[in-house]
Amino acid sequence: MHPPRTEEIKTNPHNTKSAQLRRINQARAAVLGGGPLPGDNASELLYDLNLPLRTHLDVLRDALERVATEGIYATEVPGGWDLFVVDQYGCAQQGLSSKQFNERLQQTADAALQRAGIAAGREDHKIHATSLDSTARDPLRVPWANYPLHPVACSRLIGDYAVATVETPGPALTRLL
Repeated sequence: MHPPRTEEIKTNPHNTKSAQLRRINQARAAVLGGGPLPGDNASELLYDLNLPLRTHLDVLRDALERVATEGIYATEVPGGWDLFVVDQYGCAQQGLSSKQFNERLQQTADAALQRAGIAAGREDHKIHATSLDSTARDPLRVPWANYPLHPVACSRLIGDYAVATVETPGPALTRLL
């Protein structure tokens, strides 16, 4: 009967911040009526793409497991994407020097880009997103702790001890959309 609403539960109910309430109300308006998303850019809107949600969390999960011991891992993701994952603890286990790390990262990334078929022309139309945990500063980001991943992997992502980057060429993304 009533539209959904978001309520913030605090230990002290009088300890509210007007900026936070404004972001909550903006997010609600965006979801319910197509208003702008929270933040400084009023042109950021939600769009219904009428596409089924497809994730590749299985690829990310496998990559995070491998990188925990290997340090650096890259693989192609179905649809013309590439995933690069680096884990500081895994690199420490491998005993990689800074020079060895850079060389191995470049070799691993180049091979994965070749396998994904997106190595050529990537300088001109590259689109990428990196996992650096910015949920405290960006209300549009889902916290890593909400992902169905191993708690240690989530902790490493939250602490930026592990970093995942996905990349695709712009034309491939355009075709997908």
